[in-house]
Amino acid sequence: MAAAADPTLCAWEALPVRVETRGEFTTGMTVADLRPGRGGRGRATCEVAIGVEAERARRFILERLWRSSS
Repeated sequence: MAAAADPTLCAWEALPVRVETRGEFTTGMTVADLRPGRGGRGRATCEVAIGVEAERARRFILERLWRSSS
């Protein structure tokens, strides 16, 4: 929710993402292959958060929780 409220909290990358439908243990999982040279198959389908400014995100969340409990 924090990333939706403030997308600058995260680093984003457009990636081809698929839903696994045949795996014995992974059925229903979303998969983005990040290995060099392997993830480029197909066009990007999603904007994926690949990093987060953890301290800033923590402050963002706590400030809103404290504000709503006052």
